[in-house]
Amino acid sequence: MRAGILLMLAVIAAGSIHGQRSWRGKRQAEPPALAQAATPMRACDSTMVSGSGFEKTLRSSIESVFLTNHTDDTVRKVCLDIEYLDTNGRQLHRRNEHFSVEIPPKSTRRLEFRSFDRQNVFYYHLSSRPRTRSNATPFKVRLRVDSI
Repeated sequence: MRAGILLMLAVIAAGSIHGQRSWRGKRQAEPPALAQAATPMRACDSTMVSGSGFEKTLRSSIESVFLTNHTDDTVRKVCLDIEYLDTNGRQLHRRNEHFSVEIPPKSTRRLEFRSFDRQNVFYYHLSSRPRTRSNATPFKVRLRVDSI
């Protein structure tokens, strides 16, 4: 009897070495490797990576932009500085965000991310004009790729 219990405990302990399980039985995500987490970012200008084609409609909770990699290396992470302005040029909001991306050399990829507009009352001035008569406010964007 004791041998059976010891054997079960040994099996359980061996299973916990290979990866922990959550209460639903799924494997929990392994922590990222230190080398990957410590990958340094470098300053960037528009000759390396540029952004274009920003879009955000009135009812959308998602914004998108096209990023073009002009370098000979694959870009895996970008830091965007996004400034939101009203039509008179006054700042509505500003944010600096890091995104994981995969942009091969000399290629363009679309990046989607959560909108700053949580109440869905703003729309990008070059997006389709809303058909509703609500108090929708157009905005402009200054987008800069800060680092890669």
